[in-house]
Amino acid sequence: MIECIKLMRRQWEKLHSPGTNITASQAPALLGYSPYESALTAHARALGLLPPRDTSITMRCGHVLEPLVARLYTEETGRKLTNPGKYTGFRNTERPWLACTLDRLWPGNGPVELKTTGDFSAAKLWRRGSAPDANIIQLLVQMYCTDTYMGSLAGLMHNRGFVTFDVPRDDAMLADLLALLDRVHDNLLAGILPDEVDGSDSTAETLAVLHPLDNGLTQIVGTGEAEKIREWADLKQGIAA
Repeated sequence: MIECIKLMRRQWEKLHSPGTNITASQAPALLGYSPYESALTAHARALGLLPPRDTSITMRCGHVLEPLVARLYTEETGRKLTNPGKYTGFRNTERPWLACTLDRLWPGNGPVELKTTGDFSAAKLWRRGSAPDANIIQLLVQMYCTDTYMGSLAGLMHNRGFVTFDVPRDDAMLADLLALLDRVHDNLLAGILPDEVDGSDSTAETLAVLHPLDNGLTQIVGTGEAEKIREWADLKQGIAA
């Protein structure tokens, strides 16, 4: 069953605050598909080990330009959109911890994500009628939370181009995605951070916060790298013998 929740601002902030709830906008980062922060950083932030992300100039511009992108979408497609409101949440009672808020809704069809980008790689995908994985994951979660079968993306690129395309719901992909999010939710409940780490700046900054006494002599490595180090140590010991 789908629930539409009219939230007060404090309730909305709590939904997006550290805890065990997961929103459609958080899901890509928690699964390691965000271009802005690593999975480790997203988990640490969700567990309250890091402060909330600062509102960047990019995020502020996207919010200000949202009505324009919605108007361009309607002009391009002829579809009339509704605005559920910033503090309106949707969730599927199968997973009450998974929720979303929508930029716009195409009544009778599904969610519409309004995006602005100065990222040439994202713009290149949009022009081909595709989108970064993070966009697809967000739309799939929104379709699950609203029980709809069509998502749509509208993208304003560098203030010089505009593109829109539909993303049909893929139930097989959604099932895999939900299984991954179930695992993430279980880890958040248990306070567990991801085992694997990457070499991104985001991860390095997070590790510096989580391990403030690190002297730089010990490296935290993933499972594959640890196995290579063990093999190297065994080889070195054999040579010495």
